[in-house]
Amino acid sequence: MKQAVKVLVIAIVAMMSVCNAYAWSSTGHSTVAHIADQNLTPKARKMCGKYLGHSLAYYASWLDRWRYSMEYRHTSRWHAVGIKDGKIVSGHMAGATSEGFAPLTVEEQGITRLNQLVEQLKDYKKLSDSAVVVNLKCIIHIVGDMHCPCHTLFDGTKQFNMTNRGRKTDFHTYIDGAFTRFHSRMTSDEFCHKYCRLTKKEVKELCKVSPEGWIWENADTFRECYKLLDPSKDYHDLPEQNKLRMKEITDEMLVKAGYRLANVINEIFK
Repeated sequence: MKQAVKVLVIAIVAMMSVCNAYAWSSTGHSTVAHIADQNLTPKARKMCGKYLGHSLAYYASWLDRWRYSMEYRHTSRWHAVGIKDGKIVSGHMAGATSEGFAPLTVEEQGITRLNQLVEQLKDYKKLSDSAVVVNLKCIIHIVGDMHCPCHTLFDGTKQFNMTNRGRKTDFHTYIDGAFTRFHSRMTSDEFCHKYCRLTKKEVKELCKVSPEGWIWENADTFRECYKLLDPSKDYHDLPEQNKLRMKEITDEMLVKAGYRLANVINEIFK
């Protein structure tokens, strides 16, 4: 009985820790995966159904929920990427010394791990079903993380504290709640219907960028976020154009991530 209680306590603490490291929140991640669900090829949809037994959105936050379990603890630093001087570096070299989830090595980078998982899945027929399932679950989540401002780490982008109507918060928590802040009464399906209106040509252009290219393409936009959210001012008192621009950025990143996730999976099962 004591052992069972101990395990339960550890699980609860782990889940509490996960909440501090989410990107986009579970709703945001499920929105990314829902967009991808809507853009899978027939074969990719069939194969995902075979291996996952559910939609991509069902497993959108799986990696966050399991990252601190004993079995998947090694994945806890796969959620971010560090950049400096035009190179992918460890989170600490990127200046993210305050990030508890920052990758310590280049091997732990989200982009590095994503490429490795995708490469493994190219030979999915030679893998066990369980290996395919785990790889897919990880990919679903990591693609979303790689399009989240607070998960791309570079000098000058350390966590900073904020206030909102006098209540203490921080940049990561702000991004975590972006979807519900800007779309409090909108479902993932409604978001997809309203914002995912790219032409086939636009989708093709978006998806021809490599995973490494995502980071360089988005870096300037992510830097802009730090300028828009002035930590010396209460969020409620910021200019409305700053808040509107933050909404535009987060919407754009969610849409990009959704289309690109679909493309990654379509390429695996083509």
